[in-house]
Amino acid sequence: MIKNNCSILECYNEPDYICCCEMREVYVCKDHLTMHMSKEVHHNVKKNFIGLSPDDKEILSAHCESSLKRLKTIREHVSIKARECINKILKKLKDDLEIINDKYMLIIEVMEYLKQKDRVLFKNNNSKCEKFIVECVKNPLEFYDKLKKKELEMIEELDFEQRENILQMKILKLSERNKKNYEFYEYFAS
Repeated sequence: MIKNNCSILECYNEPDYICCCEMREVYVCKDHLTMHMSKEVHHNVKKNFIGLSPDDKEILSAHCESSLKRLKTIREHVSIKARECINKILKKLKDDLEIINDKYMLIIEVMEYLKQKDRVLFKNNNSKCEKFIVECVKNPLEFYDKLKKKELEMIEELDFEQRENILQMKILKLSERNKKNYEFYEYFAS
């Protein structure tokens, strides 16, 4: 465990050296090194720092400058990609809400129609409302089932983790199929 200050009691200087003596590490500052070394035990002293020459500092500064520029570029690329994803999500949301609103208005129209009329006359130009009523009478659960399916599709398209999992499963199945095909061809090639 590296210590942040000198091991000598009540000394809060940074430890410049580590001495491996007496089966433990002792951290000492430059002011207390001589005092510590006066103990008659085997001392194995190491620097607790790395010196930085002017050349080292120059090279490190250049690397830091380069890294800052690269981080700025990465930040810009990530922001652009995030904006693109957000815009796609917002467009998808807008499209989905339009579909939901259209279905909602159709249901309202059907409810009004049912309050006013007792039948739907078959004709060439039946309205959307009339066509909907005819379909619902033929199969009352179909519209509800379609709504459930559409809801799942809408949510699934927005659920990136789910999409990633599905894609990984497809990749796994393809790689397994390719492996089997390869083994099949290898069997007949030999």
